[in-house]
Amino acid sequence: MTPRAIFGLIIRTCGLFLVYQGLQTAVFPVAALLNGQLALIGFIAPAIYLSAGAYFLRGAPELMRFCYPPED
Repeated sequence: MTPRAIFGLIIRTCGLFLVYQGLQTAVFPVAALLNGQLALIGFIAPAIYLSAGAYFLRGAPELMRFCYPPED
C-alpha cells in the first residue's frame, strides 16, 4: 500500500468513529424529546459529528488534495 492509500484508510476510519460518536450522542436528545422535553440544542453536537464523519467517510477530498498535492 502506498502512503496515500494508508492515509486515506486512516481518514475513513476517523470518519467511521465520528459517525459512531454522532449516533451515540444523539441518543440522549432523542430520549429527552420523546419524554416531552424540548432539547433541540442537544442536536447540535451530533449534527457536527455526523456531518464531519460523512465528509471523512467520503475520503475528505480537500484534505487529501492538501496533504498529497497532484503532480503536474
